[in-house]
Amino acid sequence: MPFGRTLSDYTSKNLFGIYVHVPFCVKRCPYCAFASTVVHPIPEDEFVEALLYELDAKAKDFSHRRLHTIYFGGGTPSLLKTSTLKILLSAFSARFGLADEITIEVNPEHVNEESAKAWKDLGFNRVSLGIQSFDAKTLAALGRRHSPEDAHFAIKTLAAARFDDISIDLIYGCASATRESFLADLEQAEISAAKQLSIYELSIEDYTAFGTRAKRGEMIKSGENEIFEQLEIIEENVFPFQRYEISSFSRDAYYSAHNISCWAGVPYLGLGPGAHSFNHTKDGKFYRWANKVHLRQYFQNPTNSLDFFEELKAETHLAERLILGLRTVFPLDLDAIINDTAPPYPELPTALHRCENRGWITRRDSEIRVTTLGLRFHDAMSVEILPSF
Repeated sequence: MPFGRTLSDYTSKNLFGIYVHVPFCVKRCPYCAFASTVVHPIPEDEFVEALLYELDAKAKDFSHRRLHTIYFGGGTPSLLKTSTLKILLSAFSARFGLADEITIEVNPEHVNEESAKAWKDLGFNRVSLGIQSFDAKTLAALGRRHSPEDAHFAIKTLAAARFDDISIDLIYGCASATRESFLADLEQAEISAAKQLSIYELSIEDYTAFGTRAKRGEMIKSGENEIFEQLEIIEENVFPFQRYEISSFSRDAYYSAHNISCWAGVPYLGLGPGAHSFNHTKDGKFYRWANKVHLRQYFQNPTNSLDFFEELKAETHLAERLILGLRTVFPLDLDAIINDTAPPYPELPTALHRCENRGWITRRDSEIRVTTLGLRFHDAMSVEILPSF
């Protein structure tokens, strides 16, 4: 934990983060439901101009906070030129000062000695590498463009460029994977230079290629028994990585400050088409909003391309702070969260009591911790905690 003993200590530091959504991809992965577009060539000049315009319009709402993290997500941020990334990072630091953690998501096929050195020289100190699997058959089934050899080369090259904080993504639940191939994925991750693992269950979303194929009856995802077995494998075979969130594991306490910020309820400014934002204002109001996904609309008017904008009820934010915080193994200070948000809504004490009786959380005075069972049944726990209004 970067600050204090609980997530509430982290929230009290008056921080915020910047999330830049880079929507461009060479090819759309069949499982991906994120806001992305395949366009050649990438309109980088228009993209930068629009982002800086949006930044100028919205930065004042976060000027009383300290910039803690910057995260370039996507899409495929590693498609952007070094010059484009430099312009954006320079604009952020000129306005807010240097961030503590600066992350870029990259694809293995984009990593070479030149690109790794360029990212490091620009000030990135964390790389999130979209590996998904070290197995050739699984990579082909997932529609990935890199090979197992590309994945190993990317990790070694980033480590050689002095990136200490390398995070890799893995996916489980793919029908083409076997117990042995998934165990091998974990073993390859363990002997690599990666300091973090994000392990996600394959999801079949509407309006994706996998969604269409699944509706036709094609077997895309493993059955429930196989998925449960793989979940048990994860929980039992990720040493020396320690689980610190439902899908996140680290060694040597290399936690993602960006992710912890989101789970703790720290405000963030999202820039780019499809980007989401959240802010807790000086007068005690809670707001969240998102930009429309449509690229041309965003380019034409970056500050008037909202998909939605809403003020949250304080009680709703209280519930969400608990639900997000209980994704992590870090303790929550219930009294501090209530003081920062709202008095408990009528159902909350009973809901927490039921969660404790089911073995999902433990409580000691004002401190709440999630259990391993609670992480496994987090969706059910969230339904229990959400207020009825």
